[in-house]
Amino acid sequence: MNWASGFSGSVVLFLTIVGFSVLFVSFPEMDLYVSSLFYGDETGFYLADNRYLQFARSLIWNLSLTIAVAAIIAWPLTRFASIRIILPGSLWGFVASLYVIGPLLLVNGILKEFSGRVRPREIAEFGGDKNFNRAFDFSGQCESNCSFVSGEGAAATALGISVILTSGLCRNRMARIALRVFAVAIALTGVMLRILFGAHFLSDSVFSVLFVMAIAIALRSLVFRDA
Repeated sequence: MNWASGFSGSVVLFLTIVGFSVLFVSFPEMDLYVSSLFYGDETGFYLADNRYLQFARSLIWNLSLTIAVAAIIAWPLTRFASIRIILPGSLWGFVASLYVIGPLLLVNGILKEFSGRVRPREIAEFGGDKNFNRAFDFSGQCESNCSFVSGEGAAATALGISVILTSGLCRNRMARIALRVFAVAIALTGVMLRILFGAHFLSDSVFSVLFVMAIAIALRSLVFRDA
């Protein structure tokens, strides 16, 4: 991995996170507006019960969970038993670390437990009985499994990043492109579905992507520092 390109990528991502942070804190109504597009007074979040979208959600979640578990199992085998399981050990290590540090520890272990942010479907504006609080306002009424940030969005992002990185092993150019398109599509779909269902705000989803990307850049500089 080229040090200069990795550093510049980190700077760009950091500035992007800062920019979105300022945007959502300054204009919290953006979250309310986007969620309102998928809400009706009579129907609630009308796409939440769509069986096709729910199937897509389950598919992405199960695929992400399968990849995460496979990586956690395969990494020590490739690392300590010198067994090659489809992918190089460094890739298994990257994927396992990305899922554990990102979706598991940072998102579900810390942010979703302590952010206090309630979900869109729980606030008064969308038929609930709780108050809306903006991104980075940790004084909300949620006690556990809160809205900020999206756990499934983070997992879908980790899946997409893992597929993109793995696609580099493909010798066929069209196969690489197809895998990368698939990776982006599955990550965006996983993130967007949580907004459509009223489970997360736009900012929850945006930061789930950005935070996992930041972890991926840091891990890649460590795992592939000699590449």
